[in-house]
Amino acid sequence: MVWLANRVLASFLYGVRPGEYGLRAGVTLLLVVAALAASHGPARPTARLDPVDVLRAD
Repeated sequence: MVWLANRVLASFLYGVRPGEYGLRAGVTLLLVVAALAASHGPARPTARLDPVDVLRAD
């Protein structure tokens, strides 16, 4: 499965060899940080709400 994923990624990324693990780790880290930043914005104000008040208003 990993071998197939390496081949598919190598066909999409021009000039990137399948063995460049540092680049893949960097891209993975960048995507994880972006996902955390995107979810932190809406989650922070929502976490401040009291669930009982929200359910009563509904």
